[in-house]
Amino acid sequence: MHKGLHVYCEKPLAHNIQETRLMKAVARHTGVVTQLGTQHHSSAGCQQAIRWLHDGILGPVSRVVTWTNRPTWPQGISRPRRGGRVPASLAWDLWLGPASERRYHQAYHPILWRGWWDFGSGALGDMGPHLLDPVVAGLELGGPERVESTSGPVNRWTYPEWSTVSWNFRRARGQDSPLTLHWSDGSKKPAVEIESAGPLPSNGVMVIGTRGRMFIPDYGGLPRLLGDLSGEPKPKDLPPSSNHWQQWIEACQLGRGASCDFDFAARLNEICLLGNISIRTGHSINWDNDAGRILNDPLANQLLGRDRRPGWEV
Repeated sequence: MHKGLHVYCEKPLAHNIQETRLMKAVARHTGVVTQLGTQHHSSAGCQQAIRWLHDGILGPVSRVVTWTNRPTWPQGISRPRRGGRVPASLAWDLWLGPASERRYHQAYHPILWRGWWDFGSGALGDMGPHLLDPVVAGLELGGPERVESTSGPVNRWTYPEWSTVSWNFRRARGQDSPLTLHWSDGSKKPAVEIESAGPLPSNGVMVIGTRGRMFIPDYGGLPRLLGDLSGEPKPKDLPPSSNHWQQWIEACQLGRGASCDFDFAARLNEICLLGNISIRTGHSINWDNDAGRILNDPLANQLLGRDRRPGWEV
């Protein structure tokens, strides 16, 4: 970005809040075109959900319930005692980046890095940016005031096998009343009714307003209005779907903003990261979004950033 290069960055944007805010600040300062790699943000389904939330057809929203079957990789495990042979195609020291030095092991790479505190963001960082995307965009959520969580046993190496998180927001778009956002992963499933019959989908979002409810499926599927607002949207009501990658390329060429820039991505990512901090500390946290500080646990502010290996300072 300092070199004037436009950036497309895969979700969840950054590993911690310090890095997230730095990326947002540099993007603003340099004016480059940025896009977060939540490709379903540009789908007709996600845009329809955002439009309905903007229009307020559910009435004031008091509660949002979100769930996922992730993690589908090991969590709640300890660090391997032995190393393995580094694949010829892998520059292991480069892959480690700012994380503490250790020997290569298949428990970290490929794909299983998601479950390690040093590398990934757990189930919440993996699916949160997808599932929470239309809610954060449609209700224009900023930083929460309070975050609470429960989870399986937490160790120093990996995220727990399961967790539940609740974020309390003072207000959402078009309403003065507070809103609570709930998250469940692993073996924990929320007590929400999607339809009169049928199993709970593996991933999903239920938005609960005073006039009705809306179910938002995963991966850009079409949302459904339930209760008195039930009924499938007519084709003419659907916003056009666009190619998320092509949209960013065109924004670079034409000098305009992309729909999922780092300003929005930072808000989305911080919500997920604050949930993980609550999980790691084992208690609720009170958050000052403007100051970027945890108010009720000064030591927990160390988790806003991380110790970085020499040569990887920012």
